[in-house]
Amino acid sequence: MKKNYLAAIATINALCFEPAFAMAADTPQEVTVHPSIDRACREALNVGPNDSVYAACVASLRETLTATKKVHNEHCQTACSEAGLKPGSEAFDRCVANLSGALAQAQLNVN
Repeated sequence: MKKNYLAAIATINALCFEPAFAMAADTPQEVTVHPSIDRACREALNVGPNDSVYAACVASLRETLTATKKVHNEHCQTACSEAGLKPGSEAFDRCVANLSGALAQAQLNVN
């Protein structure tokens, strides 16, 4: 159970720096799903893009990714503040960036 949870967090963190959806320039109705989200929905639920369950899965993972990014960033900011750095300072911003990268790398290495 814990390993599955960590794998899910690692996947979400891997997606943090890539958009989950990208709109095609010539056809605004067409949505391209990030390959990791596509794979997760296809493998976990055994469904494809033509299934309504697939659309719900993609939407859910996108929401989860957004929420996870926000919480992850808040935790990094809290840690840097507790270390005595002042929000808005160059040292604080560097701390948040370094901590965020280190946490993401540590989670990826667990798998």
